[in-house]
Amino acid sequence: MKKVLFFLILLVVACGGSSEEIVVEDTTTTTIPSAPTVDFNIVEIYNTKLGADLCNDAKDIDTTSEKCLKQYRDNLEIVDSYSEKIKKYITELNTYLESYPSEITDEYTKLFKFINTEYQAVSENYELITNKYIERFGGVPVVNLSRDSNLIESGCKLLSKVEGSENIIKLQLLYTNEFGDEFKLIINEFNSEISKTINQFSGNFNLFSAIATNYMGEEFSLNIQDSFTVTNALPRVTSIQIINNTPNLENNEVVKVRIDYEPGTYYDFFEEIFLGLYNIENKSNTNNQVIFRTNAENSYTEGGEIYKEEGYILLSLIFSDTRVPKNDLWATTIPLGPYSKSLFIGSYSFFIGDFHLFGHHNLSNFGVFNEFNTACGLKDNIKTTAKLLNNEIFINP
Repeated sequence: MKKVLFFLILLVVACGGSSEEIVVEDTTTTTIPSAPTVDFNIVEIYNTKLGADLCNDAKDIDTTSEKCLKQYRDNLEIVDSYSEKIKKYITELNTYLESYPSEITDEYTKLFKFINTEYQAVSENYELITNKYIERFGGVPVVNLSRDSNLIESGCKLLSKVEGSENIIKLQLLYTNEFGDEFKLIINEFNSEISKTINQFSGNFNLFSAIATNYMGEEFSLNIQDSFTVTNALPRVTSIQIINNTPNLENNEVVKVRIDYEPGTYYDFFEEIFLGLYNIENKSNTNNQVIFRTNAENSYTEGGEIYKEEGYILLSLIFSDTRVPKNDLWATTIPLGPYSKSLFIGSYSFFIGDFHLFGHHNLSNFGVFNEFNTACGLKDNIKTTAKLLNNEIFINP
């Protein structure tokens, strides 16, 4: 729009007592500046994030799923994040339109109405939905454990049903038995049956800890009582202990090795035992092997004694450079010397029926089992640990 200004300039000219009036016309053109702009369309963002992008039932905030309520909350947060930019833009736009009222359009009128109504409610709705999300999916989860049977054979599946409140996302269960074994169960799906193969050898497992995590990432220790028993047809070695680990060769002193075990549900005790002796200094095999064979008719067997009622076997070892101990039924065979100054039990093998259980000691693990059949098929991951007590033998010449 152009404004034309007229200026009247009077010039007085004194020349011979006469004067002349001169009128000059001047025009100035003023251009209206462009209106303020932003690089986003808040109406489009609002309609997309709080309309097309939402689950159909997202606004049913008391019943919609966690995923949909979280999406509603997050989208409200995205839309609300433009508030400072919008405030700055509206302030600039108001100033502009006050200066140039002729520039007010229907588009601006609708924008102001949208900001004062729909967008004005975004912040309040965000707070409402945030609190509703915390109410439904925060806090301490409630869990209920159940199963048809608490008696499971090693190698089979532990079937459990875990019911959880709607705020739980993960449950970590840690069980321990009387042998110090641990069994962990991590659950991410609830209100349905879950199964996990039991790879523990045997024992009565009691729930030691239950840690529940809600959708807010908060962890809670739950007070839950639960237990199950793992059985195995085979006996279980619980400890291996060397007694009199400083034998004197001259006196033909006997070294006793006590092997404690728990009877299996089918086999009561082992039929043959082999122990391998290793050099302590370099961890090498000395080729000295302790052999024990049981006799079901009595407690005195080749290489030692078996105490069935008490559940342990006592091996007898003789280290001698002059005597061949294989002539003594009560003593286990040790080849003639010379012997290493110091030895340790580096491996063991147990034979029973058609089963061969082998364990190897590598200073951190003792209890690796060969593949064998279970009631639920062939397994190679059944594990147990025998506690090694006084595992070293020091030969005193």
